[in-house]
Parts: sequence; C-alpha cells; structure tokens
Amino acid sequence: MISAIYYTRFDCPHPKHSQEYAATAKRYRNQLLDYVFTKHVGKPYSECSIIYGEHSKPYLLDGSLFYNISHTHGMVCCGISDAPIGVDCERLRPISDGLYSATVSREDEALIPCRDRLSVFFTVWTLKESLCKMTGDGLPKDLRSVRLYPSSNGISDGGDARLFIYDDIDGFAVSACCSNGKKPVLMPVY
Repeated sequence: MISAIYYTRFDCPHPKHSQEYAATAKRYRNQLLDYVFTKHVGKPYSECSIIYGEHSKPYLLDGSLFYNISHTHGMVCCGISDAPIGVDCERLRPISDGLYSATVSREDEALIPCRDRLSVFFTVWTLKESLCKMTGDGLPKDLRSVRLYPSSNGISDGGDARLFIYDDIDGFAVSACCSNGKKPVLMPVY
C-alpha cells in the first residue's frame, strides 16, 4: 500500500507571479514528479501514461496509482497513493480579516485547537483545498461551504476520506486528504 507525501523546499528571490518564479517552480515540480514516479513506477513522470478524469484530475492510465501536486512560494509537494489523494501546501504569510472570515467557520476553528489565527487559517485552507483536490471538484467560490467533520481518528469529509495535518515543516502549512483513510508518510527530498 502506497501513501506518501514527498516535498522539497527551494529558494527563489523572484515574486510569486513572475515568469522567473514560474520557471523555477516548474523545474522543481518536474524534478519532484520524476523522482516520485521513478521510485514508485520505475520510470520518470515524463515517460508515464497519465490520463485525466472528470475535472482534470490526473492518474496513471492503468488506475493503479493516484497523485496530486501542490506548490507555494518555496515548496513543492507531491502526494502519491493507491487511492485518490489530494495535497496542499501554503507558505504562512499575513492575511486579511475578510479572507479569514470568508474561509474559516466557527466549526472549523473548533477542529484546529490551540493555534494562532494565522495557523488556523492556513491549516483550514490546506485541509479544504486537499479535500477538493482529492475529489477533483476544485475549490468553490465560498470556501466556508466545504465542510470538515470531527471523527474518531481526526478530521473527515463526513464519509470515508480522512484529512491529515503536517506540523513538521517550519513556515509552511501542509495537509492531505486520502480516500482510503490512511495517513501518508511525509518524506523530504533534498
């Protein structure tokens, strides 16, 4: 059974929306995908037969492996599993009160105890985005409409999928959602 999140950090002095940043992030994304696919499939990503399901969610042609990629300024992560998976990473940075209230409900706050407002926001954001990426539905305009539920072993989508928070990466929020309920192992790639 495969369930892992591989991640790499990178420095890029250019603004996030610049062409230079886009080229750097793409290079790191492609290197990480090649690493992960070579390790688990035996050949680089560029040589694999990838198909896209409803809402453009990618997976291997034979359906044996699911993956999802995310990047933020300074990090790329790739979740890989034998079941549908979604991952999201975000660099912690200042946000407005309006964005917080448009994203985080009181129920969400109750799921993420003992954290400062910024950590709560990015944890909830990455949880909701990883859930939407796992299902392939994409982010709705109203993120408060994406519901997270407490469960006996953490946080769920109200069904079989489980959502996981990774606190091990200084300055970044990382979350995953797996339809098989198995927590992916976090694996740094240097």
